[in-house]
Amino acid sequence: MRTQLTYVLLLLLFPALLSAQEKIPLRGSRDGPMKVEDVLDMASQIIGQRIIIDPALQGVSLQMLDDGSVTMDELRAILSMHDIELVYQLVDGQTVIKAYLQRNLTNREIGKVTRFFSAGAALPANNEIVTSVVEVRVANVEQVFAQVRALMSRDRDRLGNILFARGSTRLIITDKASHVAFYKQVIEALDQLPTALSMRVVALQHAEVSETASLLRAMLNSRTVLQNERGVGTTPQPQLLADTRTNQLVILAMADDLPALNEILAKLDIEVPSPDRYVVRLKHASAADLCNELNELYVYAATRVVASRRTNSLLIEASPAAIEEIRELLEVLDAAVD
Repeated sequence: MRTQLTYVLLLLLFPALLSAQEKIPLRGSRDGPMKVEDVLDMASQIIGQRIIIDPALQGVSLQMLDDGSVTMDELRAILSMHDIELVYQLVDGQTVIKAYLQRNLTNREIGKVTRFFSAGAALPANNEIVTSVVEVRVANVEQVFAQVRALMSRDRDRLGNILFARGSTRLIITDKASHVAFYKQVIEALDQLPTALSMRVVALQHAEVSETASLLRAMLNSRTVLQNERGVGTTPQPQLLADTRTNQLVILAMADDLPALNEILAKLDIEVPSPDRYVVRLKHASAADLCNELNELYVYAATRVVASRRTNSLLIEASPAAIEEIRELLEVLDAAVD
């Protein structure tokens, strides 16, 4: 009590000196524990800011080993070790500090309207609860959202919240200003383009290089469209150059894209068996009529049927299995009509 009274007198006699130092005296436990409300009352007078105390803190004591004076930041850390949290709020242009028992913080503060800070705006230096916008420029915004939310789930305060709307590249975070600043640093670290471009030359053994390059470009364009529709950050699209002289494909892409491209190429660059040819002379049916019917029936298969009007024959180009199937059909279709 004597120590507290001494500092109050010093505050009244030399307010400028104490304001500059902003030191709060704490005494060791050998002189008895200090009540939290006494410490916060003294801190309020020294820093010149009102501190509102959670009723649950009445009668709660601080245990210190030695006497000493601490700054407000140091006091905040000491209180946090005793499950006491300090939250700042701007009221009518004046900063008010609210001291909560940690388990009461979420119920008392969550859902309240906070000050709003647009993307890039500086956050307050104190521990005010704020809402801030963060722009995700190049990374996958859904993955960044998931990573930050996972970090928030480990925070014992359970005070933070993060919002993300599909089709947007912005995240909205509500938490203590110091926590929001930390999450912004995490997002900045995640929101980076891969720095390494890789080049690979693929010699196609079976597929035609121009057709293969066109197919891959169409697939990559579709991926980009889907990512834009979902608001997902995109990486630079791989560049594909077809060398028709050597039937080689030159790929310039991010290292992360190469495994998927290699897998697709491996499935496209396969040997396609040459089709068999079979000629059948019809006895009763019209070759021209059956030619149209068979081509319509096998329109989606690698099958081609040509009619010879002079000999009333069909020239069939197809796989062995398809030819055998057509032969069975022709036995029925080329029957005599009574």
